[in-house]
Amino acid sequence: MTVNSPQKGFVPIIIFIVVALVIGGYLISQKINFFSSQPFSSPIPNELSQCIKQKQKEIGKSHQYQEGVLLVGYKSISEEEAQNIIKSYGLDFDKNYKISITPLLKVYVPQGSELKWWCELKNNPHLQPELNSILRIN
Repeated sequence: MTVNSPQKGFVPIIIFIVVALVIGGYLISQKINFFSSQPFSSPIPNELSQCIKQKQKEIGKSHQYQEGVLLVGYKSISEEEAQNIIKSYGLDFDKNYKISITPLLKVYVPQGSELKWWCELKNNPHLQPELNSILRIN
């Protein structure tokens, strides 16, 4: 007479659950977001705040720039590809802004978040963000 043990069927399920939890924990610890529409990873909050502090230190307190605007250069991609990358971040740009010297997009960001977006966009190897500096000639 054979007795079916209900516990034998639970072992593979328990192993599967443990493996899934371990993998899930690892992915969370690595801050991987499979559902992000952004083509390149954003800095994690601590890295972002460090980047902002570093940029503030670099530009100094007397540096003036246009609020709500970044000038974003692009390389190794077309203007249309650069525009699509900017759109993927949920940002808008001036479609009529043209400078013949270098390929640039005038990108609109929420006022007061210029340094945050500078840090976000600099992580994309195709983009070169800059603050739109205000120069005064005396």
